Amino acid sequence: MGPALGIIADDFTGAVMVASFLETAGIACPVVFDPEALDETETAPVLMAGSRTRLIPVDAARAETARLIRALERAGCARVVYKGCATFDSTAEGNIGTAAELLAERDAGHPVLLSAGFPAFNCTVHQGHLFYRGRLVSDSIKRHDPLTPMSDPALEFTGERFTPECVREIWYEHWHRYAFALRFARGKRVLDAACGEGYGSALLASRAQRVLGLDVSPQAVDHARARYSGT
Repeated sequence: MGPALGIIADDFTGAVMVASFLETAGIACPVVFDPEALDETETAPVLMAGSRTRLIPVDAARAETARLIRALERAGCARVVYKGCATFDSTAEGNIGTAAELLAERDAGHPVLLSAGFPAFNCTVHQGHLFYRGRLVSDSIKRHDPLTPMSDPALEFTGERFTPECVREIWYEHWHRYAFALRFARGKRVLDAACGEGYGSALLASRAQRVLGLDVSPQAVDHARARYSGT
């Protein structure tokens, strides 16, 4: 019987760490750093392939991930998963999405579940926001990471306008307004006056024919264009 699971780790440290967790739990998990070595690895329930896909250029990361998927398949792995960093560290271009696309292609286009966080290391997720040691990751020491700095992508919360990163009571109040309006927007051309950060316009765009957001703040408009240009 072949391995039940093949894991591609985005860096060597993560590969060894996850394998050690499995081995401690009594699950054999040999680690290799060369795909060719998988052909010579003894059969085990889980196989771990360490890579450097977290920080290399996107095209190179895609090619390396595809090579590792094929190698794990040759080794008989029934399932293949990708282990990214708990804080979703990646290049600015985004290597994690590339891995997800390859895994989706392998599974006939079915959606791929991605999950950040590692509670054992104080990396948690609350209402879609990532925290490290009890602080938003953009407010933690990760914001100064020399390789993958994780600064705040949002507008600063000053009280003037709501931002989706707010984990306060106003989160429910502001989202509720747009969720209520969503039912009336289907198939229509919508004007979102005082759109602010743009989160509501983006939500309405999921149902409306077209949404135009207006705001008096050039900073808010620039931010909305950059953050929601694909909606």
